[in-house]
Amino acid sequence: VYSVGVGSLRKGYDLEVSDISVSDIAFRNIETTIIAKVRAFNAIGKVINVYLKKDKQVVGERFLKIKEDGKEAEIKFNYVPKETGMAKYSVSIPVEKGEVNNENNSKDFNLQVLKEKVRILYLSGMPNFEYRFLRQVLKTNPNYEVVSFIILRSDTDIMFFPDNELTLIPFPATELFTKEIFSFDIVIIENFSYMRYFPPDLLRSVYDFVFKFGGAFVMIGGDEAFGCGGYKGTAVEEVLPVEMAGMNEQFDPNFFKIKTIDHPINNLVDSKEENESIWSSLPDLEGCNKFLRAKPGAVVLARNESIKDVDGNPMPVITIWQKGRGRSLAVSTNSTWRWSMGLAGMGKGNYYYSKYWQQM
Repeated sequence: VYSVGVGSLRKGYDLEVSDISVSDIAFRNIETTIIAKVRAFNAIGKVINVYLKKDKQVVGERFLKIKEDGKEAEIKFNYVPKETGMAKYSVSIPVEKGEVNNENNSKDFNLQVLKEKVRILYLSGMPNFEYRFLRQVLKTNPNYEVVSFIILRSDTDIMFFPDNELTLIPFPATELFTKEIFSFDIVIIENFSYMRYFPPDLLRSVYDFVFKFGGAFVMIGGDEAFGCGGYKGTAVEEVLPVEMAGMNEQFDPNFFKIKTIDHPINNLVDSKEENESIWSSLPDLEGCNKFLRAKPGAVVLARNESIKDVDGNPMPVITIWQKGRGRSLAVSTNSTWRWSMGLAGMGKGNYYYSKYWQQM
């Protein structure tokens, strides 16, 4: 059967949603753009309402004034989904009296909403291998969005060039620790002493970030971290799962092999025997902060058995705990990159190094 239309295709008054452009996948709490194309016939000068609906509930509204007859106009919705899962959406124009076609006023589409990307703030006190290797692990995970700052020079460094000839930006400490911190899920501070850059009052936001906001805080060691970095007596001390010794805290520079406990985070493979074999084959780490002890309620995942805390127990190296609505992780060394280099040197790649940090 061949159908042949005779006469004008659009003789009467009509409003139409002609097309929708949208990604098949969106992330919860992250804005996604939905572009609808709308056209109208015999309606020049008319203002129409265009609605974005989720399961028949209006979640967005735009207005469009018809300027040309039969020409497509774009309507953009910037929508932030709040729930994960597959849902049915539509872009629609209310049907008006006199339209020649009531079936083209709406177009449906499905949107799969996934859990939002984990936003990570990584602050490193100086260029080093730990920063390089760990940042690479984080950046290669598509579920992470990483914002990193690395201190390349301080006010005490001697420079032979004026500031206006350097491309380095000033460290935005106030903005980071008063406002931006609450837009992240995880904050990592690695071998960084705040004392040269901002007053300890700004660290109160770290406490709020963990206790009230439910964020995760990580401090990685070095001779500018923990007590060595001046964090004793600050709000950060309340967040961390270890007791620091203050500015007198020592950084032990010696090589050591960590001793892990049986814990899901430490399980690199399913087999207990194989897991122990992997840990024993990992290269020694270099240097760790010497704490007073782990705090009550904290879980020590790994220890340095070559040195002791004040209670005579092996020194905590990797320690975690829940605090308030959030959680924190203390890693007393910034030499875990040696695991990656060592495994690669044995022809095994950096799989276990990457997996362990992902699990932590």
